[in-house]
Amino acid sequence: MKRQLLATSICSALLLAGCGGDSTPASSDNAKATPSVDFSIVAIDGYLQHAMVCQDQNNNQTCENDELLGYTDEKGQLSGKITSTQSPFIVKTIVGKTIDSDLPEQTVEQSITMMGLPDEKAITPFTDLAYNLAKSAAGNGDVTDVLISQARQDVEEMMTSVCKERAIKTMILV
Repeated sequence: MKRQLLATSICSALLLAGCGGDSTPASSDNAKATPSVDFSIVAIDGYLQHAMVCQDQNNNQTCENDELLGYTDEKGQLSGKITSTQSPFIVKTIVGKTIDSDLPEQTVEQSITMMGLPDEKAITPFTDLAYNLAKSAAGNGDVTDVLISQARQDVEEMMTSVCKERAIKTMILV
């Protein structure tokens, strides 16, 4: 039963993670201002309310004070402006503060950190997996667009396989 629920959740999250729009440059009349672009993300492992969102400017996979973008709302969403479209996002749950919509009557009991590639619209366990695959493939080098594309494809293939397996098992059980 738990495996069926997990497979269904994975398939649903894949559909949700694919949603989102493009970032567009923000207009600015001040020539001295740092150029910025709009961003909008959603943190999902169940929607995560009051989760910390950072942009990892130094690629150390840690939310530092100067990288903090804000905290997610009750729908797990955060929008604002960023100055770099090359740095990955970090979503970190905070024990005693973050609420997972799967268990809305309590705060999380364990802190988790999920990474998202620079252009992600939804940060999930799957984006974290893709980020870590790309980072691992890069070794000590930079995470390139090619590595990002391959990592996303690998995760999609893994999830497609899991979803197909779930569908076959469901048909057999019916």
